[in-house]
Amino acid sequence: MIFVVLSFNKTRLTTACLESCLECGIGAKDILWVDNGSEERHWIRIRESYPSLPMLRLEKNGGYGYGANQGLRAAFRSSPDALFLSNDCVLSEDPRPALHRFLRDRRVDMLAPAVHFVRDRTRLDSCGGSWDPPSNTLSHYRNMPEKPRRLAFPEYIPGSCYYVTRNLFEGLNGFDESFFAYWEDVDLSVRAHRAGYHLWAHPGIHVLHHGRGTTGKNRHYTKELFERNRERFRQKYAV
Repeated sequence: MIFVVLSFNKTRLTTACLESCLECGIGAKDILWVDNGSEERHWIRIRESYPSLPMLRLEKNGGYGYGANQGLRAAFRSSPDALFLSNDCVLSEDPRPALHRFLRDRRVDMLAPAVHFVRDRTRLDSCGGSWDPPSNTLSHYRNMPEKPRRLAFPEYIPGSCYYVTRNLFEGLNGFDESFFAYWEDVDLSVRAHRAGYHLWAHPGIHVLHHGRGTTGKNRHYTKELFERNRERFRQKYAV
């Protein structure tokens, strides 16, 4: 399993994410840091701190879908599965033992962990989510399920952190990069459901999330792109 960390600027967030992976016992060879066209000052500082860490440097910021696709394609050249982390996530424990136990006796193509807020670990940011077709709105599940459960349409796996297999990724040709940011995770989940892949949410696998740490309060990301893609999604699926 390869841990794919996607970053765009935000040196401190990216450093904290990478350091948490290493502190949890994940070897450098099993981590792929993907820099999604950051300003030079950001990626150079991180490169100097982790000179031996595998890195994929992208020349342009093509958006979340582009960066995730490039990183996952690279990871799947040597591994059948990956755990993806945006750079505003940190690990509090090694997720591999719980994942391996869960994968032993069931089919899992993609999985949402329990993602808690960094500043208040008692609060759940998500353990999967749901799209409501009539209103074309999204909601994260913020009540912890008692046990792992298979997600059904129109439930989705949020893009901040997830486990995914090469089988699903290549079968669906990855994320739709035309979204650039927001709703591409919902789009991938909808296509996965339609194609018969198995999506799960697992409350026993834990990740911490800063929450909008990557986009911050940038209106272009948090409002304009979200609303544009909400309408594009509505048109794509004729809601």
